[in-house]
Amino acid sequence: MSGMRRGPKEVELNQGDTLSGHISRPDMADLVTDMIASGKGEMATFEAFYQDTANPTNFMQALDDCLASGRSFKQCNFGDDFTEVPNISEVISGKVKVGKMDMTMGIKGLKGDSWMAMLDGLKKDAAIDMAIEEFGVQRG
Repeated sequence: MSGMRRGPKEVELNQGDTLSGHISRPDMADLVTDMIASGKGEMATFEAFYQDTANPTNFMQALDDCLASGRSFKQCNFGDDFTEVPNISEVISGKVKVGKMDMTMGIKGLKGDSWMAMLDGLKKDAAIDMAIEEFGVQRG
């Protein structure tokens, strides 16, 4: 995390540990400040990152899920606008433009015009009963 503010319109929130990416400290600070001030997102685990930095945390699972959705291998890896594999020398010379790769494999997170709009969509984590007594911790 570092860099300049890009704002909420460029950020995505994801739950389920399926995507990760990067976000600047100033944008993360703005998100956390709004989250604390509003109480939204309480008891919710999520990842926050810029949409153009998103990558699947489990590439093979993401590819399997994408293919199962009916998209082609090329669409899953290079986006829906992909048509053919260019010659690398044509790409380097600038004769052929390559579209942005869709490394998210079709996984969608929460997007919005404001931090609050995204925080509204977060789901609380499921409660997990931990047997903490096994570790010598007494419940109070």
